[in-house]
Amino acid sequence: MKKWVFYLLLVLITIGCRRKDGKIEFSCPGKEKEIVFWHAMGGPLGETLESLVNDFTKQYPKYKIRLVNCGNYNALSQKVMASLAAKNTPTIAQVFPTQVAVMIKSDRIHRLDEMPNANLVIKRTFPVLIRENTWNDQLWSIPFNKSVQVVYYNVEEFKKNGLKPATSWTEFDQLVDKLTRKDENGKTLRYGLGMSLSTWTFQNFLSLAGGELLDKDGNPQFHNETGIKTLSFLLNLIHKKKTAKVLEGFEIQNEFLAGNIGMVLGSCASYSFMKQISRFKLGVFHLPADKKALTIVSGTNIVLFKGKPADQTEGAWRFLEWLTEPKQSVKWSMATSYAPLNPECFQDKEYLEYLDKIPGLKDAYLTMQNGDMEPRFSFWVDGRKILSDHLEKCLIKEDADPKKELTEAAQEISAIKERESK
Repeated sequence: MKKWVFYLLLVLITIGCRRKDGKIEFSCPGKEKEIVFWHAMGGPLGETLESLVNDFTKQYPKYKIRLVNCGNYNALSQKVMASLAAKNTPTIAQVFPTQVAVMIKSDRIHRLDEMPNANLVIKRTFPVLIRENTWNDQLWSIPFNKSVQVVYYNVEEFKKNGLKPATSWTEFDQLVDKLTRKDENGKTLRYGLGMSLSTWTFQNFLSLAGGELLDKDGNPQFHNETGIKTLSFLLNLIHKKKTAKVLEGFEIQNEFLAGNIGMVLGSCASYSFMKQISRFKLGVFHLPADKKALTIVSGTNIVLFKGKPADQTEGAWRFLEWLTEPKQSVKWSMATSYAPLNPECFQDKEYLEYLDKIPGLKDAYLTMQNGDMEPRFSFWVDGRKILSDHLEKCLIKEDADPKKELTEAAQEISAIKERESK
């Protein structure tokens, strides 16, 4: 009899319970429950994440979260996918949307809209972030570190020269001109704009022109007239006018902070790093519209893996639910300058005081009210690389034909999509 009772309790603890409506309901008394969280947040970002975890543990002492820093995003992605094959996943992990699509197909992660209080998470989060984490009207992941692309500028220089943030492509072109300095022979001494021609940058400008990378079925659309116009606009600044300079990584930020570049395109998350070493006050403005005001949200989300004891699953979900609350979202955003996850954050007095000190950042964050997302199709892992390679060809060869490069990229991506569908 005692043995029968023991095994019954073991089964209940392991599989959890479902209510009659199909929603998952947990009831897992017992000892401290450890949740393993794989992430790629290093330096100050990792310290802030650790601080949040400590806050959660104080509030919910029966749960213990073990953070495992996997290095960078590439290393994390490889480790996560390898763990799926080895059936040795963590409890939760940072992942990109393209990975989530694969995990759903392989039935390796929990559907989150079935979890307790999931409706509250959905209701309080920016709609674009819920859409990014939803497949077939089902929520499968939770937004975490989200970015919008912005333009950084020197507030004092703008004020001294009577300059204002651009609100259209024409104004943006003119502003870059005004911040560029050339010698008597036309050689550029100081570039008005620093940027990287990434797929994210291209998609942002493409969206602002009214275009899209892929349609709802995953068919390339970026090689049409709008895409050619968008790429030509950016290449005109880089090659023809020589008012924009392309650099990668921290080099582009360092050149801007040294005064060698007038403005710089970057993620909102770069602010937390640049403010520490900037000798001047930083301002930001969101990318100017051409035909349509829109922002493309980027960044990772968090998934909850199946195959774990119910007490781990319970604790992990409560952590994810807690992480989306305004208080935690405000703390994360203020420390890292990643975008807040929900509109309620803008009702927080301390957060508003913080934003008031940074010209333009609040407006940049609020563009998420009219936001869209990067492609989530599993083939886009390879598709992004293909498009990136063709964008790079346009940088290397000044006489490269935007129409030719975009058309070839679209054809190669279509071929990958077709192979995957078979």
